Amino acid sequence: MRKLLLSILAVLFIVGIANATSIPVGVDPKNYPAVWTEAVYNGSGSSITSGYIVQWDFDASTGDFADQCNWVKLNATDEGVWQAGVVPYGRNLADGDSGSIIVKGPAYALVGTAVVADQLVASNANGKISPFDGGANDETALGVAIRITSLATGAPDNGAAGVGAWALIYVEPSRYDEN
Repeated sequence: MRKLLLSILAVLFIVGIANATSIPVGVDPKNYPAVWTEAVYNGSGSSITSGYIVQWDFDASTGDFADQCNWVKLNATDEGVWQAGVVPYGRNLADGDSGSIIVKGPAYALVGTAVVADQLVASNANGKISPFDGGANDETALGVAIRITSLATGAPDNGAAGVGAWALIYVEPSRYDEN
């Protein structure tokens, strides 16, 4: 019965019915990845494809809570502190629509600059992952690359390894300060 309930909840989440902030409470780490998601709104003017990294866009939010709402846009800053998370695989974020992003846990992301497993990664200026160099103040590592090639069953078509391929990363943004 428990597996049936978990399956139903997973289907609801996948089809977009459950679109809210989610920190897993009851997890089945043997069979399902535990990811933290955040409900966001894309008011950037263009759709954001799954697998891309987004950054917070608070200053664009409007209404009674101007500059306070969870608005996002495609990340356009190398290793910037505003990196928010990754748009989940298969769930594009249309302009003018709400959705969710992965803010902690395993996620598929598109590779912009060749990375290797066990390497810290961050977003490049095109919203794809690249190696984190940590060479300046006020930068953020998005997470760590888990696997670049031979992705598991159910993974996106990886094609050739390297730029343009999919990588599995563990998302956990952490600020870096050289001082």
